[in-house]
Amino acid sequence: MEKDKLTVAINMQDYKNKIKDYDFAKLEKEKQKIEDSLNVNYIQMGVGMYFSNKKNIANDPDEKNRIYVRKKVSIVVKIISGQLSKTAVDFASYWKYINDEFLKTTSDPDYVSAKLQGKNVPFADKLNLQGLVAYKRYLILLSDSLEKIPFFKMAVQVALDAECDADRDMHRENFYTRSFLPNDIDAIFKKLMKDKIVSERMKELGNTKIADKEELNK
Repeated sequence: MEKDKLTVAINMQDYKNKIKDYDFAKLEKEKQKIEDSLNVNYIQMGVGMYFSNKKNIANDPDEKNRIYVRKKVSIVVKIISGQLSKTAVDFASYWKYINDEFLKTTSDPDYVSAKLQGKNVPFADKLNLQGLVAYKRYLILLSDSLEKIPFFKMAVQVALDAECDADRDMHRENFYTRSFLPNDIDAIFKKLMKDKIVSERMKELGNTKIADKEELNK
């Protein structure tokens, strides 16, 4: 399960250099600016229809974490696709099987399998945070299984059984959301990384102020 320690590699050094000399007040303004721009253009599912729904997720920790986990899922997808490339010709059919088997273990609403005219939404983008966490574990276990088991369908079943056992306390009927993620979340992910960097820097300066005050009081 080493892959479960996946980190998303993104170079933020230029941004760290940009804010390194900011004082606390300037960092607060920078953080507010980032939070105001944390807008996600969801594909919102209605009854027999869908529409675009922009939502600011600055104060929604579940949706922030959903973006983080989705980025990790994309890494595991690439790893598995690389493993499958040794034998697979039609990747679409392999991934359909992988996703359909996971789907069978859940209670999926009608909107999950709805055909959207002009839209191709990856399965992972239909999962909420809880669903994505389970799906990520499933894919990591599948990647491990593919390294040990030469038979694809058997590897899928072994991974799925292990995931269901590990996540047995999860409510598998609540793995989906009507707010589908957009296909490209890179921009919002980068903003979340900036927000995290600013918050950490503000914490550092806050601790420095406390330390300086304690030193003066000695």
